[in-house]
Amino acid sequence: GESGQGTSGLVQIVTDTQGAIGYADASQVAELGKVSVGVGSAFVEYSSEKAASVVAESPRDDSRKEGDIAIKVARNTTSDKDYPVVLVSYTLACTKYTDAAKGELVKAFLTYVASEAGQKAAAENAGSAPISDALRTDVQASIDAIGGS
Repeated sequence: GESGQGTSGLVQIVTDTQGAIGYADASQVAELGKVSVGVGSAFVEYSSEKAASVVAESPRDDSRKEGDIAIKVARNTTSDKDYPVVLVSYTLACTKYTDAAKGELVKAFLTYVASEAGQKAAAENAGSAPISDALRTDVQASIDAIGGS
């Protein structure tokens, strides 16, 4: 086994080493091949749409506090529309800010990130799979709950 410095270092080692296999975020692997995974009775090729689908179909962790959204990825899915080997990224923010202006900046930034335009930019520039409209609605409700002290 061998690794490199961060994801880009790992990708470089896999690129430079004949027969190498690695695990890295799909947004970082560029022209390297991606594995198809066994899902039910089929082998499913990676796509951002199939990664987004498994997240959209996965249940929420209902043990969390209101406004705290976490996904329990359905890694045991049998749908060939899903690619269950995904990493869900989360953003954390305070619910109250002593400086109201900072709170408004945080809300504006997070609103953009969750928006269709923000999700499209993330998909185009980082290869991220966009969140579903239903998840966006819930995320926006959590963002809207951010307030002053």
